[in-house]
Amino acid sequence: MSPKSGLMYSFAAIAAVSIIAQADEAAAASSHVVRAGDTLWSISQQHNVSLANLKAFNNLNSDRLAIGQTLKLNGSAPTTVKPAATSGTGTVTTAALNMRLAAGTWHDVLVTIPKGKALKPIQTSGAWTKVSYGGKTGWVHNGYLTNSSVKPTTPSTPTKPAAPQEQSINQSYTTTANLNVRQGPGIGYALVTSIPNGTTVKATKQSGTWVYVTYNGKSGYVSTGYLKQTTTAPSAPVTPNAGDGGAGNASFDYVVNTPSLNVRTSASTSSAIIGRVTAGQTLRIVQTSNGWHQIYIGNTTGFVAASYVKAVPKGSAVSPAPGTSEAGIAAIAVAKKYVGTPYIWASSNPANGGFDCSGLIYYAFNQAGYSVPRTNVATYWAGSYFGTQLSKTFVPKAGDLVFFENTYTAGPSHMGIMIDADTFIHAGTYGLGYNTISKEPYWKSRVIGYKRP
Repeated sequence: MSPKSGLMYSFAAIAAVSIIAQADEAAAASSHVVRAGDTLWSISQQHNVSLANLKAFNNLNSDRLAIGQTLKLNGSAPTTVKPAATSGTGTVTTAALNMRLAAGTWHDVLVTIPKGKALKPIQTSGAWTKVSYGGKTGWVHNGYLTNSSVKPTTPSTPTKPAAPQEQSINQSYTTTANLNVRQGPGIGYALVTSIPNGTTVKATKQSGTWVYVTYNGKSGYVSTGYLKQTTTAPSAPVTPNAGDGGAGNASFDYVVNTPSLNVRTSASTSSAIIGRVTAGQTLRIVQTSNGWHQIYIGNTTGFVAASYVKAVPKGSAVSPAPGTSEAGIAAIAVAKKYVGTPYIWASSNPANGGFDCSGLIYYAFNQAGYSVPRTNVATYWAGSYFGTQLSKTFVPKAGDLVFFENTYTAGPSHMGIMIDADTFIHAGTYGLGYNTISKEPYWKSRVIGYKRP
């Protein structure tokens, strides 16, 4: 997605909730549809309902709200917009409805379908339905569809993301926190034991961002986000080739030409990852063979794909722009791969189908080679992670982190990565996408500051 189309993310959301407001006028006395900028307090004041009653009527345990959510204003059931039919019937639009290129309010509008038009569902995905109208095919939100008697095509079942492939490794790590050991590679697996902070462990298998270790006779998987690699001297140092661009070459420097590049144990994409190098980094190359460079990394050696490394005249390697976070730039490249994925509470891995806001930060920066533990927004803001706190008057650059307060709860509660001085990428209510601070009062009023990794 281009930044330009990403900037439309919030405007489309605001337009959508305006349509909900019109469609629900008749039910206004008994319900309220949450709009951008709404809080429980503002809703209680608008409808003269106490906060306690508002929470009780809707079984709310927190102040968290979602745009489009329907709240009861009294003890009776509210009138709600019917979801799109998934089998047995067709659908009819209940308002003028935007058809979009893909399932999400941040995608381009293909055509606006008038109210009362009968549509035949082709496929469903969460809260969205794929339909055809006016010679075009795209996606519409189920909130503006009601049942009809048309027989649709059986919707397809969303494909579950493939599990990461497991591979053998032989690597030592030191824990950077008290670390849970689980039966499988994910937070959904049962606990086996816990490893104290500062303990050295040896990993023998890797599955995505999880490795298999043994501690006190018990084995299981731990997250690499809480591990620091222990480097060891190579068993047999390799003498650099005099004829290539390796260590000691007087003519060329070899510079990483991609945001983040994996360093592997051998010259194969199936071999274990032992580290990462980032954009602009100059490499000390041992030798080159069959499309792979063997490089020095720490006190050992590893292999990187030569296609992501460029040769430049000696001494001409350009350093990153002053004030730019290399780790942040690399993290942006990782995050952009998942634009459009859903918001998944407490998720920090795409294998779960999406991310929450702090989970995206954890995943993107660790994939970019910046080791940081998994925690929440408040701890990332208050702790030493990602550097010192910078005030909201600070002018950010690409790769800086932006922090917000008082979103779904009081205090620091949301974060994203700046892709320029005004636009940020984040995992929000409608999934992973873009927003612009200066043009959106909701975000502008909640900025508390920035950090530069």
